[in-house]
Amino acid sequence: YPVSVPDTAVRREAEKAIAVCTGCVVRMRCLELSLRHWSVGQHGIWGGTFPDERAALRRDLVERQVDIGAPSLGGRVAS
Repeated sequence: YPVSVPDTAVRREAEKAIAVCTGCVVRMRCLELSLRHWSVGQHGIWGGTFPDERAALRRDLVERQVDIGAPSLGGRVAS
């Protein structure tokens, strides 16, 4: 978990975690998990993304009414 507040400092602190994420075979599932379980997923590095990136992605999914509780984020629309 990066501890700095400024975005540039967070990115510097998280470089090693992002490097691990780059080659991870479950990267997309990790990202999906962070979006589905937002109380935990809003912190730290998940699926190679920073908290601000996931927040923007989550807002976009909510605006498009994608069911982020679904097993996959592959375009399933909430009813």
